[in-house]
Formats: sequence, C-alpha cells, structure tokens
Amino acid sequence: KGKNIDVNELKVQIARRDQQDMNRPYGALKKANDAVYIDTSSMTQQEVIDYMYSLVCNLMQKVNA
Repeated sequence: KGKNIDVNELKVQIARRDQQDMNRPYGALKKANDAVYIDTSSMTQQEVIDYMYSLVCNLMQKVNA
C-alpha cells in the first residue's frame, strides 16, 4: 500500500508467520504425506513451471500405467 519495507525484515516477518501457522494448537498448517516440496529460491519462474509440469506428467504416467 505504498509503504517502503526492508526486504530482510519482510523475510523475517514471513518466517515468523509461517512458524506460528505451523505450531498453532488448532488448525495448524501441516504438509500432506504425499506433498512435494520444491525449493524455488534459485529457480526462475520458467524453471519452476517446467519442473512442476514434469512432475505432473510423471505422476499422470504412473496413474495411467
């Protein structure tokens, strides 16, 4: 909303929020057992899309086999 914020402070705030969300007593955010974790921190947007597309294609091949 037109506010200037330090990128590092924003990262700290997001990490804090995520930690709180994962550890709240009710309705905590939990990763599903079959979830796929993708670390996109060193990937371009297109690399992420390509990687996710390949994962879906591989899964569909297994389902249709």
